[in-house]
Amino acid sequence: MDFKYRIIKDETVYLRMADCINALGYSSEQVFIKENPDAYEVSDEYGLLIEESKYNNLLNCRHNTSEVNMQITYVETLECRINNYCKLYPIKYMLAKELLEHQAYQSGYSNIDDFINKNDIPDEIKRISKSFESRSSSLKSYNKKLQELKDPAFINMNSIAENGLELQFLTVCERGSVGLLAFIIGENCIKEVLFDDEYIYTDFGVLSGEVYWKEYCDDTDFDNVKISDVKLGRDFREFNILENLIWTLNKVDFDDEGDWLYCDKPGVSLGINKDIAMNLLSNGNIAKIVLIPGIVDWRRNVILTKAEIRA
Repeated sequence: MDFKYRIIKDETVYLRMADCINALGYSSEQVFIKENPDAYEVSDEYGLLIEESKYNNLLNCRHNTSEVNMQITYVETLECRINNYCKLYPIKYMLAKELLEHQAYQSGYSNIDDFINKNDIPDEIKRISKSFESRSSSLKSYNKKLQELKDPAFINMNSIAENGLELQFLTVCERGSVGLLAFIIGENCIKEVLFDDEYIYTDFGVLSGEVYWKEYCDDTDFDNVKISDVKLGRDFREFNILENLIWTLNKVDFDDEGDWLYCDKPGVSLGINKDIAMNLLSNGNIAKIVLIPGIVDWRRNVILTKAEIRA
């Protein structure tokens, strides 16, 4: 469903309730309000609104999928970001006035106000502007991975299919950045596909008609593991990637290493960011991350405007 209207307030995107109820499967606004009293807001100008992230979470809960009518709009405004930055100055004055005076002196200003308006805020505007522009790099990386997956020099799709294996994809959207994860799956096996600048690492091979995985013992050595010897009790081809990752997180032991969970065992080789893992295990209730099974045709628009702001 293509929503005609989006309302943006302080970088938060809202949808009109009247546009959402059909996609969510409700017969009327009254039924929705009764079942979800905390999921909407009232606007004098636009009527009943639903925050887009809440719409996505409700959609996941009702349809148990991230593929149906998902809406992902990410908005950042320079003005809002700078205003939030400027709100910190009273605290800085109170807790670190001497530091501000020192920074002003080091930058050649006789008072703090001149330093803030002529140096600190302009520098912050430049920093934020660069961060906006850098968002496009994630989309370039996403599209680059797609091109590599179509290139026989990087990955042999025919060999994967001939040996009863499949590729599954997971698109990760977080705060305006997008990422693509790929997995080779089959009966009793799920392996993350690793990318670098020159090669795609699938870690599988075929010897005498048998499929083997490379199981790494340390940084240099590995043992070949015959997939037919692995007994996980699951044919991953019968489920989508979200279901497969949730099952794996619940059934297989992972090593906790900082922000990541790792598993490198016969039949399973994955590295999952903890935020993604929590999103999977909470049925998509972490609003800042959206997980979509498959590949997405992304469209991106960037508009940079001048900021006339003073502390």
